[in-house]
Amino acid sequence: MKEPKGSIFFSLDEEVKKIYNTIMEKEVKFTDVADVAYNNIKIIKKLSFDKTLDIKIGINDKGYLTIDVLPSSSWIDWVINFIFFPKKVRFLNNAFVHSGYMIEWLFCRKEVYDTINNTKELFNAITKKGLIVSGRSKGAGEAFFIALGLQQAFLIPGEKIYIGNFEGPKIGNKAFEEYVYSKIPKDHIYCVIYKNDIVPGIPFFYKRVGTQIQFDKRVLGQSFKDHEKACCDEDMMYGYIRAYEALHQ
Repeated sequence: MKEPKGSIFFSLDEEVKKIYNTIMEKEVKFTDVADVAYNNIKIIKKLSFDKTLDIKIGINDKGYLTIDVLPSSSWIDWVINFIFFPKKVRFLNNAFVHSGYMIEWLFCRKEVYDTINNTKELFNAITKKGLIVSGRSKGAGEAFFIALGLQQAFLIPGEKIYIGNFEGPKIGNKAFEEYVYSKIPKDHIYCVIYKNDIVPGIPFFYKRVGTQIQFDKRVLGQSFKDHEKACCDEDMMYGYIRAYEALHQ
């Protein structure tokens, strides 16, 4: 792939190139998934859980139920905790995940289920059209548990589920990655990384899940500054996303 003129650069691994045509034929595009994370959706409900997890539930213009998992307001706190105090817990058989994300979902899932069940337009959206869950930074890690939990609770086919992981960390081992792909197609999961952002690469012993999209050139080393830039400059990131979609139409 040639580098486009200007400062915007995108890189795709070989597997992504092979499934590129399939991606572009889908009803739900990359920008639809990104719109959930960048506040371009009609919001129906907002839920907050002890200031550790905030989500926005809505419906997009294609009728899909959407969930935006917000990033932490103090990203350095969770990053330090994630790196120095990681605890893994068994998710299923040989699949292990970071305990913090799983515990957070178990704590709040009943209220999420009840909210959807008790709101007719949300229930109709998830059961008749499908689900898009996107998150940024810390919220991206939680997005996987929310998507898998809702899939099981509402019996949603994997082909009707999409996940957006924007600047999020790794949350599980190889067995967890394989489990996710057994439930949701890989090309329905977008893993977006900006420059040398260190967060999508940690913990180093876990696997990155989804179709990887790299924004701007990587150089040697990894950086928290690139993570902060990606999290704080929403206009920049959304500009990359729109440009990426335009280049690949």
